[in-house]
Amino acid sequence: MAGKYYSFDGVSPEVSGSAFVHPTAVLIGRVTISDHCYIGPHATLRGDGGVILLREGAIVQDSCTIHGRNAVLEVGSCLGHNAVVHGARIGEGALVGISSVVLDEAVVGSQAILGALSLLTARTLLPDRHLATGIPAKVLRALSGNEVSRMVEGGKHYEALTMLSIRTMNEERNA
Repeated sequence: MAGKYYSFDGVSPEVSGSAFVHPTAVLIGRVTISDHCYIGPHATLRGDGGVILLREGAIVQDSCTIHGRNAVLEVGSCLGHNAVVHGARIGEGALVGISSVVLDEAVVGSQAILGALSLLTARTLLPDRHLATGIPAKVLRALSGNEVSRMVEGGKHYEALTMLSIRTMNEERNA
């Protein structure tokens, strides 16, 4: 269990022993990280405005920010590098692309993809197994079975990376 943890209003983050949290990640207050989750370098999870819950196998890549009221990442969901989730729900097996933003009470459906550099505005629903992109994001089409399979395979990569990081990542000092 690495990272920097801060209590807020008497509540401390809770992190499963089988999760990997990079040493540069920051967790504040009402944050719960379930089994086999991966939290990458420089991610910030601020549970000072509501509850943040990451269910089993959720992936938060480098430099992501999660904040706001009651943000949930469901089982096997993935936030790409630099994504922002503010008080929203990311469905099971869903992918939020690099540098995308998901705002208050929006929902990314199960096995859906929000493309890179997209904005899912407040209280918007991206349906299960669909692709949306743009600012604001618009649903483009249903995903093919092959596209969903590739997302599942990507999740397996991060499951392996989580376990390898727990076992082998050590800080090195410059000579």
